[in-house]
Amino acid sequence: MADLFTISFKGLTEIMRKFDAMPAAIRKGVQAELYKGGLMIQNTAKRKILSPGSGRTYKRRTVSHRASAPGQPPASDTGRLASSIAVAILGGGDVVCVSAGGGIVNYAVHLEYGTERMEERPFMRPSLNERLPKIRENVSAAIRKAMKG
Repeated sequence: MADLFTISFKGLTEIMRKFDAMPAAIRKGVQAELYKGGLMIQNTAKRKILSPGSGRTYKRRTVSHRASAPGQPPASDTGRLASSIAVAILGGGDVVCVSAGGGIVNYAVHLEYGTERMEERPFMRPSLNERLPKIRENVSAAIRKAMKG
């Protein structure tokens, strides 16, 4: 299984076709807001992971850790998962990718979607869903601003 995972959207090809036809000023504003949106999703996901969970507490060697309960975002232990969340600009700025995992953090996808032996601990999808209305609002405002200017 790959270290990274993505969340895809239906109709992205059609959206990208329309995006390519936009005037440069509108496109620049939309690209900036998409990147800001990616950062919002990244920050929200990190906040969810770094918030204390309500699962069981256990000791590993000399360190106590409070796990997350099923359905909650994963509770941070080493900080690696939160640190692995990154925002990348692809396609000349037309696509913003927010990813988690990679390298030694090969468990991000297992936490997000669960496994046969563990229920999911989603953090990326809830972060996207939480921030999507604001991202849409900001993109719409950028389009309106570019059309006026």
